[in-house]
Amino acid sequence: CLILIISPQLFAAQSAVVFMYHRFGESSFPSTNIKLEQFDAQLDFLEKNNYQIIPLSTLIKAIDEEQEIPERAVALSIDDAYLSIYTEAYPRLKSRGLPITVFVSTGPVDQNLAGYLSWDQMREMKAHGIEFSNHGSSHDNFRMKKVGESPAMWRKRVTKDIEHAQKRLPSSDIRNGDAEKLPWPDGSFDIVFQSTLFTSVLDIDKQQKIADEMKRVCRNGGLVLWYDFTYDSPNNQNVKGVRSEEHTSELQSLTNLVCRLL
Repeated sequence: CLILIISPQLFAAQSAVVFMYHRFGESSFPSTNIKLEQFDAQLDFLEKNNYQIIPLSTLIKAIDEEQEIPERAVALSIDDAYLSIYTEAYPRLKSRGLPITVFVSTGPVDQNLAGYLSWDQMREMKAHGIEFSNHGSSHDNFRMKKVGESPAMWRKRVTKDIEHAQKRLPSSDIRNGDAEKLPWPDGSFDIVFQSTLFTSVLDIDKQQKIADEMKRVCRNGGLVLWYDFTYDSPNNQNVKGVRSEEHTSELQSLTNLVCRLL
């Protein structure tokens, strides 16, 4: 991993520091490994000294769009998708609520090689806010041409490798289920969409149960998409329009609620 000694002088205006890791607690690979006690100490130092640990994507966006970078900004990244990311780094980061970006070499993952993450593990991590980015498929040295390779062949090989890896990365995962009892852990989704009108559910307790389940599976700061009617049905006196204050207070405490009342 890349170990950085941080001093306030490094944090001039419009600057940040990026930590890069590979393996965690894997002493058999000393050149790419960080001891767990060292990793814990680094995270403790950053938090106790008021460094702002931001997602790498946020930092890149700020640079690209020439936006202001937070003072004392730090981003965390990991290369190659080794299994110790899931078993050691991820639980520590999750418990602290810290963001990190994992650059995945997709070839070993697709081959189910021992010592690497699985796609299911990555989907679980992504549901809890971990970002994944492209580290190529083959882990080749893209900077150098192979023997007998023309510049055009070199560009084609590199482009194909990167594009293949991009297609394999965890992306939008759309699922559907019975809203009364959703079979996913708390905070599993960035966006929860309710496609059944609350006005069509006549049991008030069932309405609240559906709202509670939507809140439960949406991550903190996520988005709930909800639409419904505000007027009573002229054909069925039991179907009452939903008032704007109903079902919203608890949802809004954990999520951004987008509600279209018709």
